[in-house]
Parts: sequence; structure tokens; C-alpha cells
Amino acid sequence: MHPKIGGTLSGIAKKVSIRYLLTHGKNLSKHQPTILNCVDTLVISIDEMHKEAMREKDYPNEILSTIKTPNIHKKIRINSVIGRYSNLPFLLLLRDKIAPMKQIKNWHIYPLTPKAMSKEEYFKIIDSINASSPLNFKVEYKIPQSNFIQLLIYPNYSIESLSFNDDWSLKRKVIKNIFEFDALRSLLQHASGLHKINRSSCRQVGE
Repeated sequence: MHPKIGGTLSGIAKKVSIRYLLTHGKNLSKHQPTILNCVDTLVISIDEMHKEAMREKDYPNEILSTIKTPNIHKKIRINSVIGRYSNLPFLLLLRDKIAPMKQIKNWHIYPLTPKAMSKEEYFKIIDSINASSPLNFKVEYKIPQSNFIQLLIYPNYSIESLSFNDDWSLKRKVIKNIFEFDALRSLLQHASGLHKINRSSCRQVGE
């Protein structure tokens, strides 16, 4: 996390409501109280893909141990991605670790695309997690939406826009330069046209 993330979020929160902040949870303890005062939900990504990237022996215990801020009730959500990086034993272990934590609001588990697993396999994993679960909430299916567009902005200022086909495969379109657009509205309108999606139906723009 950036060393000045607390001050940055405080400044933003004075002008707009911050729905959620997504983080991998590294070095969270220093900034967590400020973050939770500024955002509605703190979303922490925990899965085997991040475990592989961080190469930490004690993953995710170190990250979970930082979620200790008192008087914070259900403001934290866990995000996980399952597919070629994940297996059910890891998810069941994570389920049992987060079950007693009052700070956890929900747990969203998304399938990794494209075609990392069938819908039937994905449903089976979620059903296994919910079976005899100690969680005080039910993990819901998170099926890719056809009206979802994610915009990835690269260091050379090019943009890759992604949407999902009905078979969970990804549709990729490249936009050469972000400076072709004078506002996010016009960028989203252009990306929606490339993916043949009605802009008014778009649910989320990725970072």
C-alpha cells in the first residue's frame, strides 16, 4: 500500500462517498483504521493466486491477523478467485478462518475466466463451501455478467477493455491511447460500442 493512502482517501472522502476499496491486504495494519473511516467496505483479495504472487509462508494468516480494529462490525469483505490457481481445501481452510471474525461482511468467490472451469464445477465448489458451513452468511454464486466491462490502463497509456461472452470466455478490445478521450463518460461510451453493450446497462468499470 502507498505510504500516503490514508491522506489520499481522507481527501477524497470529503467530496464523495467511497463505496469500496480493493486491496491484497499487504501492509494493511498501518492504514486500516483510517481506511475503514473513509470507505463503506474494505475488500481484501485472498486466494491462491495471490499466495503464489506474494510467496509468503504464512499466507493468509498474516493478512487476517491485521483485521483487528475494534468497533468495526462487518465492514470487510473477502474476495477470492477460483480456477487453475485454487483448490477446495484452501477455500475450506479460509472459510474456517474467517467464520469467527465479526469484521467480515461477506465473501465473494469468482470463477477465473476464460474457461478455467465449467459452470457445473463452479457451482459444485460453492455448494461444498456452503455445506455445513460455520459462516453466518451464505456464499452466493458470482456468475460473470454480460454487461460487465473492465478497463485496464497500462503504463504506455493504452487500454485493454474486457467483457464476458455467454460461455464465460473473454472478449478483448484494445484502445490505443487514453488521451483520445476527454472524460470517463466518452471512454466508457467508446468501449461499450466496441463490445456491443448498451452503455446505460453497464454495472461497473474496472480500474
